[in-house]
Amino acid sequence: MNICYVCNEYPEGPHGGVGTMTQLLAEELSARGHSVKVIGVYDLSYPTPAFEVKNGVEITRIKVNFRNKVAVFRGNYLVASKIRSWISKGCIDIIEASDAYGVFSLFAKFKKPLILRANGNNTYFHSILNSPLGKNTAFYERNLYKKADAFCAVSAFTADRMKQLYNIDETITVIYNAVEMQDAQPADICADSNTVKISDYINPVVFSGTLTPKKGIYELVNAVLLLLKKGTAVTLIINGKDSLNLTTGQSVKKELLTMIPQEFMKSFVFNGHVTRADLICQYNNSKAAVFPSFAEAFAFAPMEAMAAGVPTIFSDKCSGKELITDKLDGLLIDPSSVDSIAGAIEYVILNPEKAKLIAQKGKEKIRLQFSKETMASLSLEFYSKINEKYKGD
Repeated sequence: MNICYVCNEYPEGPHGGVGTMTQLLAEELSARGHSVKVIGVYDLSYPTPAFEVKNGVEITRIKVNFRNKVAVFRGNYLVASKIRSWISKGCIDIIEASDAYGVFSLFAKFKKPLILRANGNNTYFHSILNSPLGKNTAFYERNLYKKADAFCAVSAFTADRMKQLYNIDETITVIYNAVEMQDAQPADICADSNTVKISDYINPVVFSGTLTPKKGIYELVNAVLLLLKKGTAVTLIINGKDSLNLTTGQSVKKELLTMIPQEFMKSFVFNGHVTRADLICQYNNSKAAVFPSFAEAFAFAPMEAMAAGVPTIFSDKCSGKELITDKLDGLLIDPSSVDSIAGAIEYVILNPEKAKLIAQKGKEKIRLQFSKETMASLSLEFYSKINEKYKGD
């Protein structure tokens, strides 16, 4: 099959979950003998070539000045034009794009089926957080759904929410995100200058994600403070880039630092951005990984922590219960409850044998249910069905 992925964050370079998922899927399908192209719009500063072939995947990056809206529109036009050119040459059977790429909708008219994979667009997250959404963003994302021929989603929760938001009558196929298992044990000390030897800290727990209110970082800091005040020793390792709290206009990191009394400051470590290898190293030397998020589609961070074999504490909101069975292969918490978060951390610290068993079961669950091989097989099956239906129409 000839497959084209529209992806605006394909590694190597700064990327999020969509980039990770697309790379895993593209490389796995290429390894199975399928022809895979990836194309997207990137900023001029993106630190990768405009064209390369990597692990069998042909990657085209249309680079424009992201500060210029006209340039961004032109970039999306060029992406669509290139895809149409490939289709005319018989190089493409199916196109897939993230449902967050709303501007792409203005040019997304093809003679081959366009599939949207619902990873959580702006409309989705704003509906969960009950926050205002810009009219242009809402229009572009709705327009993309109108242009698409089929949909899949990364969780059942996301599928149901998108059906409600866009009045979709048909069933939306669920294909869960996947992560790559890390069988090799990383070194105790990683090379990155940001890295600390986690094992030197007392009861270290790790958070990874952008410092933003929706990730539950304020509640997590308060939960750790609650434990410290009651005499439970714990060190919170915070990994992730800072952002602005849109409600206050202030740096989230600065606001968090003002929350922490001086006497407890040594129990909080702010690392900023760290490499994936560095993060895996931290997981392997910590008591737990904690992700008290308020809104996710199907999050990569807790999956990677589970795959690394660390007891993983995750939100019971959105798709949390689709990933974790509480006290069996992870722990589920209410992200709005400081007591709930603190209780889960304390449970892991005070019950090391149970925590070890939870970690083992979590790792095995990822291996069996959320592997890249499973994601690729289900995606291929879905593509084949859509192709047959498209030809029949």
